[in-house]
Amino acid sequence: MNTMIIEISIIVVLASIFFIYIRKWPEPNQSQDPEIEKKKAEEELKKHIEKISQPPSDDPEVNDLIEKANTYFNEEEWKKAEKLYLKAAAKDPKCGKAYSRLGVIYLKTGKDYEDAEEAFKQALKLDPKNGYIYNNLGLVYHNQEKYDLAIDFFEKSIRADFNQASRHANLGIVYFAKRQYAKAEKSLKRAVSLDPDNHEYQDLLKESTEKRKTHRSLIK
Repeated sequence: MNTMIIEISIIVVLASIFFIYIRKWPEPNQSQDPEIEKKKAEEELKKHIEKISQPPSDDPEVNDLIEKANTYFNEEEWKKAEKLYLKAAAKDPKCGKAYSRLGVIYLKTGKDYEDAEEAFKQALKLDPKNGYIYNNLGLVYHNQEKYDLAIDFFEKSIRADFNQASRHANLGIVYFAKRQYAKAEKSLKRAVSLDPDNHEYQDLLKESTEKRKTHRSLIK
């Protein structure tokens, strides 16, 4: 089985999330329904998840369940995939792949963020150095508006692999949500430095810089 880590391309998604915040986040003289904007952001974040491919189980029967579940997962047949991953986890509690994929399913479907959190935490116990799991936990906490926790886990994902430009961008987006524009700008500068040809990151950085300057002028 190919055990290489597969990461979803998130450039366009990052731009979508960031521009939602930029264009929709209320300034002091604006009013809107924050619940609507929260739902919009969460819909975009469902796409912004890193897939994790981990070593197979020592049990051939469990590996067979995982393979079948993966087929349903790739076809976005979430309920069928969930059922098989749960069976795999029951047969082999040390099968990190099952927990990781269950977390992704719960995060993508918005079914239950607490279940997603628990699944990723269990996967993390089995693979404590996996930066992809830290990233996905960051997304779980972001969706729950637990921004400080999201920052903590995105930072841990960066420490696991500093050269992942997308993770710096993730961190910048959370800082933007907290209106900490200087920190958002700093994270996005790192993303651009790691991926200088990425025009989306360049645009995000530009918007972050403009927002910081506007915010500074408002509080003078």
